[in-house]
Amino acid sequence: MQPDRQRIYIYEITRRIGEILHYMWDPIGVRGVPEARDEYDSYIAQVFSLLERAASDSEVAGFLTKTSTETMGMTGTQEASRHDLEISRLLIQHFGIIKKQYEKTEPNRVEVAGLRLPPLPHHPACGSAPGGSNQTR
Repeated sequence: MQPDRQRIYIYEITRRIGEILHYMWDPIGVRGVPEARDEYDSYIAQVFSLLERAASDSEVAGFLTKTSTETMGMTGTQEASRHDLEISRLLIQHFGIIKKQYEKTEPNRVEVAGLRLPPLPHHPACGSAPGGSNQTR
């Protein structure tokens, strides 16, 4: 994957992870508080790492459960564990969808909101070659 596509791919996945953690996982109940939108952001990198290495749903759920009980001090219940497993499956599903989208999209094309954007044309005045790399003159 090209560096710009890689950056966009990582942004899309980490943004989705953050949304799922905040709006759906939300063990401390802050989803309705706009000021707390970043409450779970410190866990995004760890979840991303688990998804990137193809961790199982039970591994991801285990991380979520451990985080909510040991780090946040929440009481671990069977209902909370089931919820963590559901969220882990959702995270894995969304990760797979985004990853597949970026793998199948042609190089130099980006798909945004279902629209495939063409690559930017080479413009000699900019000194950039097709694909975004700079040429030495």
